Parts: sequence; C-alpha cells; structure tokens
Amino acid sequence: MATTKKTTKKAAPKAAVKAKTVKKKAPVKKAPAKKATKKVAAKKPSTGTGKIKVTQEQHYKMVCEAAYYISLERTHDTVNPDEDWIQAEAAINQIYMVNN
Repeated sequence: MATTKKTTKKAAPKAAVKAKTVKKKAPVKKAPAKKATKKVAAKKPSTGTGKIKVTQEQHYKMVCEAAYYISLERTHDTVNPDEDWIQAEAAINQIYMVNN
C-alpha cells in the first residue's frame, strides 16, 4: 500500500488592510481669564540718602576685612597698617552709613 501525500496548499495571506488613522485635532486652548488685579501705587522716591545703615560692629568688621585685602596688595617694604585702615574705612563709608 502506497501512501500518497496530500499536499494542501495554504491559502495566500490576504493583503494587510491598512487601518485608516484619523488624526484628531488638538483641542483649542483658551487663554486663561485675566484676574482682576489691584493697582499698586507707585513708590515715591525716598527722602533719605539712599545709603544702607549698618551697626557699628558690622562697620568695624567690614573695615577690618577691607584693610586686610588692601594690605595684601602691598609688598613687604610698603607695609603701612594705618594707611590701609584709613583707605578701607573711606571705601566702606562710601558704601554704607553707620547707624548711630
């Protein structure tokens, strides 16, 4: 008995159907509603000198530090602590006003 092989043909794959993609439009964003704001009165220029007030202790510490940095610029031959202090004090006084 001879057996014959039956060959079955496989069905050809169907063409892939492309699904139509519909792009959805992005929702339109509305501008945020403006909140009612209070108008702030314009600041009047101060009658002061515009200098920052510091305590005497803060002033002393700032002059010390400034004199130190001034002394670093000097050489060994031109060391003059009194002159450094006066120069530092003048520079700090230009920036700050001592609070008495």
